[in-house]
Amino acid sequence: MKDAPAFDFYPERWLVGTASMSDIEQIVYLRLLCHQWIMDGLPAPMTSLRRLAGRAVTPSVLEKFPLGQDGKRRNARLETIRFEQRKRIAKRREGAALTNAKRHAQRHASDNGSDVDSASPPPTTHHPPHSGGEPPAPPRAAGAAGVAAGSGAVGDSTDPKRRSKPEPFTAPSLAEWVQYAGTLNPVFPPGPAEDGWDHYQKVGWTLKSGGSVKDWKATCRTSRARWIERRVARSDPNAIPRNDRTRSI
Repeated sequence: MKDAPAFDFYPERWLVGTASMSDIEQIVYLRLLCHQWIMDGLPAPMTSLRRLAGRAVTPSVLEKFPLGQDGKRRNARLETIRFEQRKRIAKRREGAALTNAKRHAQRHASDNGSDVDSASPPPTTHHPPHSGGEPPAPPRAAGAAGVAAGSGAVGDSTDPKRRSKPEPFTAPSLAEWVQYAGTLNPVFPPGPAEDGWDHYQKVGWTLKSGGSVKDWKATCRTSRARWIERRVARSDPNAIPRNDRTRSI
């Protein structure tokens, strides 16, 4: 699996972990992290590390990249982030594949139903033989009568409201969900918005009441409202979520 071009970065953990480093050491540390993410590991020789970092690598920075059995240096926390991110991407792809498969099956079933209906012969109407007297009146077309009377009769087949069917629900992609979340006011940040999308993807886009989601944008707004309630309940609107506190580079 090809890794994403970016990795998760947690400012609080970074500031705590690099508090004893100088500004130059922090720059070298960050550059080496970026090269490790792209190269899936760093070369062992100090000359190669210096070339990648653009400066000398001090012992306090070097200890962040222990040498592995494959002969490459890696930061352990960054590799944990890589592993978690790969699992998250694989889970989203699997969910999207299941959603597309269900959508394809529904469309296929709908198409087969239309073919059966169109292949059925039209119903024939049998009239009793005329026994005399006035000739029987021809059958009235309910649709034509409704249109002529302008009353919108039940048999009026030209009423677009009667002919139209509600479109089936289509689950949004993660990109659509996060993009819409960013347009809300107050904004729904990408991290919590992504968690909300993961939740509904996991439960098959069903609500707590047991019903199915019909308007995913309304569901996104509800997810944002619950996230705001949780932040207010902590009495610290600026607090970093607990999950983010436990992750570091």
